[in-house]
Amino acid sequence: MKKYRLSKTKYVQGITCPKALWLSIYAPEKQAPPSPGTEYRFKVGIEVGLLAQERFLDGVEIKTPSYLAAKAVEETQTVVNSVPAAVFEAAFFFGNVLIRVDVLRRSADQNDGNSATWDLIEVKSTTTVKPEHLHDVAIQQYVLEGCGITVGGAYLMHINSACTYPDLSDLFVLEEVSSRYAEARALVPDTLQRFEGVLSQEAEPGIDIGPHCDDPYECAFKGYCWRHVPDVSIFNIPRLKANQKTELIARSILRIEDLPATYPLSDSQQKFVRLYRAGQPEIDAAGIRGQLTALDYPLYFLDFETDSPAVPRYPGTHPYEKVPFQYSCHYLEKFGSLGHCEYLHEELSDPRPLLVRSLIESIGADGSIMVYNAGFERGVLKALAAQQPQWQEALLGMAERLWDLLDIFRLYYFDSAFGGSNSIKNVLPVLVPDLSYEELEVKDGTEAQIAWNELLYLEDCEEKDQRLSALKQYCRLDSLAMVEIFKVLWTRYCSDLN
Repeated sequence: MKKYRLSKTKYVQGITCPKALWLSIYAPEKQAPPSPGTEYRFKVGIEVGLLAQERFLDGVEIKTPSYLAAKAVEETQTVVNSVPAAVFEAAFFFGNVLIRVDVLRRSADQNDGNSATWDLIEVKSTTTVKPEHLHDVAIQQYVLEGCGITVGGAYLMHINSACTYPDLSDLFVLEEVSSRYAEARALVPDTLQRFEGVLSQEAEPGIDIGPHCDDPYECAFKGYCWRHVPDVSIFNIPRLKANQKTELIARSILRIEDLPATYPLSDSQQKFVRLYRAGQPEIDAAGIRGQLTALDYPLYFLDFETDSPAVPRYPGTHPYEKVPFQYSCHYLEKFGSLGHCEYLHEELSDPRPLLVRSLIESIGADGSIMVYNAGFERGVLKALAAQQPQWQEALLGMAERLWDLLDIFRLYYFDSAFGGSNSIKNVLPVLVPDLSYEELEVKDGTEAQIAWNELLYLEDCEEKDQRLSALKQYCRLDSLAMVEIFKVLWTRYCSDLN
């Protein structure tokens, strides 16, 4: 068998799914490459970790990388023996587990490094303590104690959602978790023994797929483990509970065709299953007609793209607050031609003032403003109104004029071809198959956020122009998709009014 070494990441991975742990050691080639969103989350975590280090004076960083484990552990021991105020990325190895402690803070003034007491501090970019964090802390304390380190307290240092830019002095909350992770700490020896048994097997463990494949994040091995799941399956049934999915998986029921007729489902779930089996949509034509004919012209089709940085950087904003940096708006006069306007902020400055000015100039005082999932756009407009009081009346007026295209597919148009989701990316290929996001460089909101943050730090060059073009194409397609869906609906259910 292959020699292996665990880390705190692999330990938490193994608790979620021992099969994923086994695959990570013996078949890493079966994992999907990290998505842009995953890579961005890792990058944010690193940036938050570096900011956290600034909160500790006279700290010493262990810079030797983990692939030089013996050297990193030796360097750590030398530094710890000198009893600094804090040690960053301290490396310890015990019980075949290598850990890197985000912050090891001296909690007692003693000259002897062997008898000093230390606080274990794990830094997270979340705004709360999550269950998996407690297992993360537990394995670290186990290794520290195994290496003879006296742990005085265990803490999660996470983002404070109440922090308000420009005052970042309270960006972090240091939350003591010793009492909360006691159970997780007690389980460590037995868990490691169980992992040893799993990793001594030559064949991958036979563990069913289930909700754990996406909790707390989508597993990198999901594509491999789910290769036998049909394109449309029980997982497409809207809001099916986790325990129901687990039960059906245990009964080898993945296809909707195999779902027992007496299986308990809600009305909306039963409707999805019935429509899938019938292969036909269920459409309330009169309801759609009533909604579309109530619209006021001109019609505006509006879509925002937002950033939500962990560390706020614009006046009055909080961690992870949505800040619009781009919009696309198509507009249509009744029986008239289609027009388009847009704004994309290209500088490091606060995007909101210029974006609002452009929005006010582009959208008139009359007409329905069509969006997809009005709660999002309404929230953006109201936040802008609070931050830009001189435009408050106009922005709040826009918020009142929003018309949600999503409501058509929530209330009047049901089709199993949407795959159990009414998102615009599921509806569009069914109603307007000629339009697609697949060929775009930027394909979703997360990728748009990443691309925008990258272009801000690029000098004027071909690469920056390419990012700008990709962002405009994506946001423009979002608003154009609404136009084309609207046209299909109008043609089918209101054509006699043309």
